Amino acid sequence: MSKNKFEEHLDAAGIAFDLLLFLPIFISNITGIFSKDVFAENSLYFPAIFIIDMIYIAVYYSNVKDKEYRGEGMLYLVLLIILGFSLIGMSIAYALTIL
Repeated sequence: MSKNKFEEHLDAAGIAFDLLLFLPIFISNITGIFSKDVFAENSLYFPAIFIIDMIYIAVYYSNVKDKEYRGEGMLYLVLLIILGFSLIGMSIAYALTIL
C-alpha cells in the first residue's frame, strides 16, 4: 500500500472514530432536551455534558481549520453545527427546568 493510500485510510478511520464518539454525546444532548426528568434526577448531568460538549466544540473547530481536504472540513463543520444547536437546546431545557 502506498503512503498516500495509507494516509487516506488513516484519515477515514479517524473520521469514523470521531463519528462513533459523537453519537453518544448527541444522544445525551437530545435526551436532555426532551426529557426534563433527567435534570431532576441527576443534577450533575448538565454540567458534565456541557463540559464534554465544550471540549468537542474546541476539537471540531480546530479540525475544521486544520483539515486540508474540503470534505473532511465540511464534515467537522456539520458536526460542529449540530453539536452547537443541541447544546443550545439542552441549555434552554435546563433553564426551563430550573425556573
